[in-house]
Amino acid sequence: MNRGQATAEMALILPVIGLMLGATTQAGILISDQVNLNQAAYEAAQWAITNRSTATVDSGATPGTIAQHAYTYLCGSTRPAAVGSGHHYCETRSGLPDLSVTVTSSHPAALRQMPGPLQPVTNALASNGCKNWKLTLSPKNPPSISAGSTQTYTVTMSLVSGGSPDDTDDPSVSLHSGGYPRALQNGNPLFNPPTVMAARNTSQLAIVTTSSTPPGTYTISISGQDQCGSGPTGGDSSVTLVVTAATGPPPPSPSPSSSTSVTGISPTPICPSTATSVTVSGVGFQAGASVTAGSQAMTSVTVVNSGQITATTPALVAGTYNITVTNPGGSSGVLVNALNVQASCASPSPSASPSPVSAGVSCAAGTGQYETWITITWTSPAIIPMISGPGLPYFTLTAAQVAFCQ
Repeated sequence: MNRGQATAEMALILPVIGLMLGATTQAGILISDQVNLNQAAYEAAQWAITNRSTATVDSGATPGTIAQHAYTYLCGSTRPAAVGSGHHYCETRSGLPDLSVTVTSSHPAALRQMPGPLQPVTNALASNGCKNWKLTLSPKNPPSISAGSTQTYTVTMSLVSGGSPDDTDDPSVSLHSGGYPRALQNGNPLFNPPTVMAARNTSQLAIVTTSSTPPGTYTISISGQDQCGSGPTGGDSSVTLVVTAATGPPPPSPSPSSSTSVTGISPTPICPSTATSVTVSGVGFQAGASVTAGSQAMTSVTVVNSGQITATTPALVAGTYNITVTNPGGSSGVLVNALNVQASCASPSPSASPSPVSAGVSCAAGTGQYETWITITWTSPAIIPMISGPGLPYFTLTAAQVAFCQ
């Protein structure tokens, strides 16, 4: 009898022990990942300072040399690596891209009070604090979409009050969100760009559903944190996503004689009139394949493996484009309206124009001090999906660093 009781007690306690071990392991993994991302941001900022003649910030959707250095530190190459490469942070897990590095510059006079050439973002403006800000989300309650469609939201950051009247304490806000349905085309979506500031205060969030996305009403929470560690003051905090069952004919599929198909492209949307590096995903890709956006051929096409191609788009005008991959043998696959080119992309103001960074000398961009913001975002899959809550099988980690010149 005692033996049976002990067995029953063990059966009850084992799931609890397993959950505790899983949660502890998950916490350890996230702490280790955060430390490594912080180090990558630090290394990129140090490199920017010591290589001021060649250090450049991003230009539109094209990574600058500082971002490329961060990618190399984490991935072993200037762009995220392919699946199976063994790089922990750079393989595709939750979607494309799981890893995002953005580098921008601005002109804050507050940096004159900083003692050294490199400081964490969280301490950059601590002496003055940050101005209060809010987020405005649009559309808040859009019409329903059928499973397999895309809903895009626009996030706008605006100042409320607080701080000094100059630009020394303007916030740089890293955006984050949650509440997505599980079945999305590329996992949890990322903001484009992931950071907003006074000079570039809008960002896009495109939620791409699949035909298997469960119908229902989802509340998508959207918020952010500035370099002072503060959140929004007022404004909007959530939008709705209403998904109905898939209707109409099924999406285009390859002919019976073809095993080639295209399932996605990243990033999207992209800026107009700008050649942009993209990654095309699918099945059946062969060496020597060509890729077109609409009727226009892409360049620098590299078949990474049978499920992934990297290429560079031509300078496209605003609109949506079919993405077609054609193998040397003639088989092809197409994804209709896969690539979205925006009408325009917000550009930094003249005082925040991209410029090389330097240490201890006059800035190439002019008088005064310039800071260069390095933001690394990585989407980490949970080892046990339930740990991150319903509908959130991933954790998003962000590391940030600032380098500046005087």
